[in-house]
Amino acid sequence: MNIFYPFQISCLINAAAALFIGVFVLGKNPKKIVNRLFFFLNFAIFIWSIGLFVEITSVNKYLALSVAKIFHLAVFFIPIFYLHLILSIFNFHRKYKIFLYFGYFLAFSFSFLNFSDLMINDVIPIPELFVNYFIKPGVLYLFFIFTFLIFPLIGNIIIAVHFRKLTPYAKNQYKYIVIASIWGFLGGSTTYLPAYNIKLYPYANFLFALYPLIIAYAILKYRLMDITIAIQKTTLIALGVLLPTAGLIIAVNLLQPFLVAQFGSSWWLVPSGLTVLWTVAVLGVIKKIVKLKDEELNKAKYVYRQQLKLHLARLTQAHSGRELADYVVREVSTLARLDYCSIALKKEVEIMQEGIPKKIGTYEITQVADRTHQHFRKKLLGKTLSEDSALIQYLKKELSLEKGYLGYLMAQDPQKRNTYSEMLKEMEELNAEVIFASLSAEQLVGFLALGKKLDGTMYSEEDFALFRLLCSQAAKPIAELIAREDNIRLILASCRSNLAALEERDQYTRSHTSRVKEICFLLAQDSALRTQLGKISDGIWGLGVAAELHDLGKIGIGDEILNKPAELNCEEREEIKKHPQKALTIIGDLAVWLKEDIIRGILEHQENYNGTGYPKGLKANEIHLYARIIHVADALDAMTSDRPYRKALPLEVAIEEIRKNRQIQFDPEIVDCLLQLYQDGHIKNIFPTLIERC
Repeated sequence: MNIFYPFQISCLINAAAALFIGVFVLGKNPKKIVNRLFFFLNFAIFIWSIGLFVEITSVNKYLALSVAKIFHLAVFFIPIFYLHLILSIFNFHRKYKIFLYFGYFLAFSFSFLNFSDLMINDVIPIPELFVNYFIKPGVLYLFFIFTFLIFPLIGNIIIAVHFRKLTPYAKNQYKYIVIASIWGFLGGSTTYLPAYNIKLYPYANFLFALYPLIIAYAILKYRLMDITIAIQKTTLIALGVLLPTAGLIIAVNLLQPFLVAQFGSSWWLVPSGLTVLWTVAVLGVIKKIVKLKDEELNKAKYVYRQQLKLHLARLTQAHSGRELADYVVREVSTLARLDYCSIALKKEVEIMQEGIPKKIGTYEITQVADRTHQHFRKKLLGKTLSEDSALIQYLKKELSLEKGYLGYLMAQDPQKRNTYSEMLKEMEELNAEVIFASLSAEQLVGFLALGKKLDGTMYSEEDFALFRLLCSQAAKPIAELIAREDNIRLILASCRSNLAALEERDQYTRSHTSRVKEICFLLAQDSALRTQLGKISDGIWGLGVAAELHDLGKIGIGDEILNKPAELNCEEREEIKKHPQKALTIIGDLAVWLKEDIIRGILEHQENYNGTGYPKGLKANEIHLYARIIHVADALDAMTSDRPYRKALPLEVAIEEIRKNRQIQFDPEIVDCLLQLYQDGHIKNIFPTLIERC
């Protein structure tokens, strides 16, 4: 009998695929129950496929019957191994252990009964299908075939019932496990048709080779899975195996009469040589396909990776943590097409513990990009996580965490189940599917939280590598920016005490600084101004710092000038004009932390729009935007405050005075913004104390 028929070849291919992939997965981590179950399943498939090959090609009836009974000892366990495997993958094996107990009981019962004629009665030739011998089933064999189909169905039903509770990547994974099981079990089931005198050639047995390939990928990429790419690679590998195999079968069958005539009984040497060449060719094809990168298989889908790499250099150009956070979130969410993205930066806060001030580390969500329509930006912006939280402690040790992976960790380490549950809750609150840590000098300085991809695909190994690189590159500038902002906070804390002392000396300017800062922030809400401020590295935050420090230089001015009950003379006015530069003298070497934008906001806040101000006589857009905004806010608060030489002006009079000096003292765009705020009632609504003082 010629062994080179598709059925016989499919048995060898299935055996080779099952054994190779089973051993490979087991070698990745022999201690994991999922890996062990997968190996047992594939080893049973290997025994089945080799035994079936020997049975259908054997020329000895006794050998065929013996082999059939032996390999069926493995076949009986295939359905229960499969059920146990998929329940373990999705962590339901404990909840539904009754099915597993019953399945193993049946498998051992079938194995025991196999030594009688109740399972396999005999073997018979089926020449119509080019099969030397095939089993003749006993009275209980049909019951086994029922379990062969029903146990995979039970497993899939259980997962389907819990489908809504699965993580997004597990849902995607499950879809393809279903496809793999349909291919595998329906393909394998066709090999039982001849036993019941159904003369349908089992070509579908070839499909069984695809089944372990897909399941193996799901296990190996359990936490970093892009199953779409797995299907593409699996399909390419299948075609790379099937096409050379089909060519070999056709060639041998067509050439057999010629080869027998030419070489006689040695004709088999030629197909043997072709088989060697076939093996080399197939291994070469598989090797090339495995080495294909995801980008080569789907360039359009992964073009963002190259774009994101080009943007990494921009991280080092950020001047503040907020600017860096804005940039990272904007670029990542846009280029990677995510429904949600946020970044958290480390921040130290001071708390009182038993009456003693103590600094603790927190991680604050600094920026959010949200396309979920669930208002996560409003809910999460400013949210903080304690340094002691389970999630933060995990990120200090690991570079990333995938939400679905937490279910796997719970199954592997039940003793930490509560900890992992807490981490899962924190990730759900952050709307994060994946979190990447940013560490500098082994210190966690922040983390990046990503939601789902808009196209529904999963995060692949290359995605994880890219986002880890992004967070690694960002770590140093984040650490430097956090240090800068901490130093600025120290500067502000120190200066506030000096400003408080100044306001004690000058009762008429009490709380002036804080009011100017509030008015600046109100003006900054204008869309046009907000856009302009967004182009400045320190943004609105830097405006607040400059506003808070704008009058610091007055500390060096004597009370006789500050509290003079009459208008100042020329000499005294010249002394007052020195207060912007004196502010920088007071700050001293610490000014390096403030950087140019904030320094200019302090130094230029008395420059007039027409160039008649001080200290440099700058005009129009030569004056920094911070300074132009502070100038308007400063004037409004000064006019509505009591002074030693006059009473506070009514608010409407102060507003009219500022309007008159539009394009003279003040930037017309900022004046227009103030007038609109006044007209809309925002000044009265937000600053009732300002109205009371008037």
